[in-house]
Amino acid sequence: MKLVILVSLFLSINIQADEVELLVKEVVNPSLKKGAADPNTELAKVYGTCAVIKAKSTGLSSTCKEKTPPQLRNLFYSFWQSTDKSVATKKKLAKLMGMIIKESSANPAAVADMKGVGSKDSYKSFFKVNKSYGIMSRNHFATTALLDKLLALETVTFDKQTNFGLAQQSADRLSIPKWGGTYLAGRKEMIKKMDPKSFTDWCLTKAIYSDSQSDLEKYSREKIKSCSMGYKTKAGIKCFGRTVNFCPRMNIELALRQPARYFETKAAAPLCANLFK
Repeated sequence: MKLVILVSLFLSINIQADEVELLVKEVVNPSLKKGAADPNTELAKVYGTCAVIKAKSTGLSSTCKEKTPPQLRNLFYSFWQSTDKSVATKKKLAKLMGMIIKESSANPAAVADMKGVGSKDSYKSFFKVNKSYGIMSRNHFATTALLDKLLALETVTFDKQTNFGLAQQSADRLSIPKWGGTYLAGRKEMIKKMDPKSFTDWCLTKAIYSDSQSDLEKYSREKIKSCSMGYKTKAGIKCFGRTVNFCPRMNIELALRQPARYFETKAAAPLCANLFK
């Protein structure tokens, strides 16, 4: 019965068939025998295909190029390559790109509470790190140092409705099964099983953070795998924020599960639809 429930759970959150097989093997029947295959090696085989791919610039409209930084296009293009590529998904991704520019100014480390406190700090510090004045047509990357700085803001109220990352997702999503709760429960198990390299590869973190690969893996190991996401305590909420900010793929996947009314920017025009071909 436990096996059936877990398989149903993983299938319901759009995890690929090979991921289901691997997760069931490691969660239900973990490898305990001497000489058994290293689960991290097996996980790397699955998630190693989630490489960051440079998006093609040909065929993109001038509006797309002017309003979206190249690294955000690389992130969405890389995500697109590993998803179902349906017409519906294409439309959702273009819509989400348009909203993200208004939600977070493409800052994956952005933090803001329900009163908007943190938005100004997130905006200014992100463009200061990138030595620009908000020009979106050039590369803009976050850093783990910026992420730590924004998560430490004393003026921000950290509660279940505090918004984090590219699409400004909040920890209360954990409490609503169909709008993120079921998905995040599955991802919690994945994070426990994945080594830092597999995790950062799957997250596409390198697409949008400028830290070295070794520093990203260290951050994953020391600050993400050691905490537990939640929505009832400040520690759990900050863990949620740190995880979905560090892991832009999770932020995108979580955002795609939300109803339009969740976003204040739902009226934003879609961007870069030609990117998803």
